[in-house]
Amino acid sequence: MASTDVISCGSEPWKGIPVKIQYAELRDGDLVTLEVVLHNDYTAESPLERTRVSFPHTVTTDDVTSRQVRITVPWSSDLAALTKGSIVARYTVERAPHPKATSVQNMVKYNRIRAGNVCGPDN
Repeated sequence: MASTDVISCGSEPWKGIPVKIQYAELRDGDLVTLEVVLHNDYTAESPLERTRVSFPHTVTTDDVTSRQVRITVPWSSDLAALTKGSIVARYTVERAPHPKATSVQNMVKYNRIRAGNVCGPDN
């Protein structure tokens, strides 16, 4: 599993977490689904299954031209409840009649603690 970055107070996750999926073989009408699950640790060994959520996106001509799909993971009560842990994501691409393509999982650390206080939309 790839680990790439940290989402912290400076990222302002309460404004949504932008995810960019680069996939050179996109076609108009493909279905790209981003799957996200929160973990209460930095090792991604303790998934909080109740937080697992999927974000489907039908590929547009603009997506094909840019060879990428952008999906924003919205702020939620689950993200608000987690102050420190990790987020694991992967995506699938579906195109009939071909089999579904699935990415490797990627992990980012998630930390909303700054100077001993929890940051959020109200502070």
